[in-house]
Amino acid sequence: MKPITLTICGWGPYRDEQPPIDFEALGSRGLFLITGATGAGKTTIFDAVTYALYGDLSGKTREKGSVRSDFAAPSTKTYVELVMEHGGKRYRIRRNPEYMRPRKRQSKNGELTKEKENAYLTMPDGSCIEGSSEVTARIRELLKVDINQFRQLSMIAQGEFTRLLTAPSSEKSKIFREIFDTKLYERLEAKLKNSSAELYRQVMEYRHRMEEEVSVFSPDEELKAEVEALVAEAGIYSERLLPFLKEKISVFLSEEKRLHSEEKKAEEEIEELAGIVKEAEQTKALMEQLAKEREKQKSLAEREPDYRQMEERLQRAGEAAAVREYELLLQNREEQRKTCEKKLQLSERELEGLLQKQEEQRTLVELAEQIAEAFDMKERCEEAERLRQEKETALREKKQEFGALQVRYEKAEKEAEASIHDYENAERRYRHGIAGILAQDLKEGEPCPVCGALSHPCRQEREQGVPTEEELKEKKLLSEKKRQELLKIHGETRACREARDLLDREAEKSRRMQQELTEKMQELPAEIREYPDFHKRSDFEKQRKEAEEICLRISEKKKTKEALRQERQVLLEKEGLARGNFRDELQKAGFTGEEEYRAAFLPEQKRKEEQEAVRDYRQRCYAKEHLIHHLEEELKVREQRNPAEEQQKLAEIRKKKDSLTEAGSRLWKNRNETEKLYHSLKEKKEKSTALSEKYGIIKDLDDAVNGNNKKRLVLEQYVLAAYFEEILKAANLRLAMMSGGRYTLYRTKEVTDGRSKDSLDMEVLDYYTGRYRSVKTLSGGETFKVSLSLALGMSDVVQAYSGGIQVDALFIDEGFGSLDQESLEQACQTLMSLAESDRMIGIISHVPLLSEKIENQIQVKKTSTGSTYQLVVF
Repeated sequence: MKPITLTICGWGPYRDEQPPIDFEALGSRGLFLITGATGAGKTTIFDAVTYALYGDLSGKTREKGSVRSDFAAPSTKTYVELVMEHGGKRYRIRRNPEYMRPRKRQSKNGELTKEKENAYLTMPDGSCIEGSSEVTARIRELLKVDINQFRQLSMIAQGEFTRLLTAPSSEKSKIFREIFDTKLYERLEAKLKNSSAELYRQVMEYRHRMEEEVSVFSPDEELKAEVEALVAEAGIYSERLLPFLKEKISVFLSEEKRLHSEEKKAEEEIEELAGIVKEAEQTKALMEQLAKEREKQKSLAEREPDYRQMEERLQRAGEAAAVREYELLLQNREEQRKTCEKKLQLSERELEGLLQKQEEQRTLVELAEQIAEAFDMKERCEEAERLRQEKETALREKKQEFGALQVRYEKAEKEAEASIHDYENAERRYRHGIAGILAQDLKEGEPCPVCGALSHPCRQEREQGVPTEEELKEKKLLSEKKRQELLKIHGETRACREARDLLDREAEKSRRMQQELTEKMQELPAEIREYPDFHKRSDFEKQRKEAEEICLRISEKKKTKEALRQERQVLLEKEGLARGNFRDELQKAGFTGEEEYRAAFLPEQKRKEEQEAVRDYRQRCYAKEHLIHHLEEELKVREQRNPAEEQQKLAEIRKKKDSLTEAGSRLWKNRNETEKLYHSLKEKKEKSTALSEKYGIIKDLDDAVNGNNKKRLVLEQYVLAAYFEEILKAANLRLAMMSGGRYTLYRTKEVTDGRSKDSLDMEVLDYYTGRYRSVKTLSGGETFKVSLSLALGMSDVVQAYSGGIQVDALFIDEGFGSLDQESLEQACQTLMSLAESDRMIGIISHVPLLSEKIENQIQVKKTSTGSTYQLVVF
């Protein structure tokens, strides 16, 4: 990451938006210095760069919630905007912290609202990412480092310059683990440890299961006792247990085979005897059924006469059913004729009622138009009366308002005249006494404001009661106010009078209109004029509509009556024809009259029931005869046996078979339990053996990588120590130059507790004494040189080993004040040689020698209204 421009607004000591800092103007590579007074805002520039990237500040002692400038106006925004270059592409970041600002809609009491923290990242292709956390995540992904790593690699903040030098090994491990991504080794250590523990648990679990299965082994008591004796003698892992169980399984299988053969022979005998018993019982049942069926056949024969008589009755009823069709047609014709006569009578009654109603409403129909006109005129009269009352009420109110305004006008007129008169008198007294007023401020030797004389021998004395200029202005303002009030009341009075006159004319017009309508109403006949007083218009309209509907209904009823008369005549003719056909059919069927026909007739349901009864009787007689014949034939070919004797033989052979089955079940249970135990122990023993072998290999690896070795060094720490050695080699190249070849950094090989697991501590070899000593014994200047060398060395190693991490810029905040002139020269040479390798290095310092040696500068100036800066480029 290399900064291109930086814009600061309302940030720290910078009151408003500052001109962008053009880092390209300082040179794409080389040293530049940020200089200025203490508290001017030098470190704030580094804070702005770090905040733009990660939403946090360069040092841990400052908080991002306090960055808004105390000098900034309430409407001034607080933000930083950074344009940077990374991987040959440019990115723009704009970020603002959370701060209080005025509301966009101005409030009377100047309320403030909270501006939420936000960020925008514009990508090289023009796309934009919004959101503080989203932008921070994208920057971390882009630069391959987080805020803490950035502080270690690119931004060595004030107060934290020596942190890596003096940090304990655990903190160094944490830093290097993130930078060099050695979490892989840490995960490998944890995975091997977990795998070793899991394999050991599985081995022990298989052993516990084997013991548990032997303890729950439940065959018969004899076999269980044999197994328990063998386990007690040789142990559960004995090589004798599995062969013993296998031999028992073979014995059980042989015995089961013998019992199965005897059981199969007994089943065959049972099947044969069961067939004999079944046949004897069936023969006995057939004989009993034949006797019962012969009794039922005799009972059916006794009912034969009744069913013959029923058949004769059904034949006569069938002849009557053929005549029934003509009788039903005759009944239908009679019903049609009667229905038509009822409709005709009803139509005649309805017509008479309608004619009577028409006569009653004759007067209403003849005078309907005149009555409707009377209703209209009454409504217009009522509306005119309502309008007249409204106008007269409004006129009275307006007259009262006009009277009140006249009183107010007279009072305001008097007050205005008095105020004007008072002002004119005061003005006159002021003009007469102006000379005395001017004279009272004259002093000898000072020019007169009127004539310019320096001597004032005869000064005019100020008269009593002369108003001052301020009093005169007050009286003038008062008189002007009273005059304006008078003009306002005059306008209101004039407008009220015009409104009163208009209402008066409108009220008179309403009265004339009402009079005209009343006179027209009186011209109507009395019965028509008074009709609206005693009737509602809705009732009148309803009656009028009913009269019209009655006329239409009378016409329709007359047509309906004539049509029904014609229909009745046609139906009488059809009824006579149907009666003749019915009598002819009675004679054809052989009935002497209607009485004989009706006696022979059976309803359809009754006729079906009797037909079904006869059919059922004949079917039962036939079935019974056929069944008896079948039973007699079946008994002729069957052998007679005693079922009881055969049942006794079957019970004895079944008892024998049950005894064999019970013995086989006991053998099967023993064999099944033994087989399950044998196979389960065999499987678990094989798995346990395999897991034990695997556990031995994994356990050895676990011991090797987790420090249970001769050097007691974990794998990750071994890798980190290798990286640390590389960092120290790179740092020693700079340290040799800055210390004049006096010091060389080494990793501590021995520690106080005799372990080397966490040995990332450092010591320095002093070639002046030839001895190693702790870095904590170095002086302030020596500590600065060693820390700077270490930071530069780590930057080189990170770029060499970590793909994607580029340290194109290095920012150093203070620390040079502890160096003497020679050390300062050496540090500058080191940094300048580093800058020549296409790397930008910025330094914050107020050491005069640095100002002389580093030409490109950002000079920060501190004022009482905030700080500013300017670029100085040579």
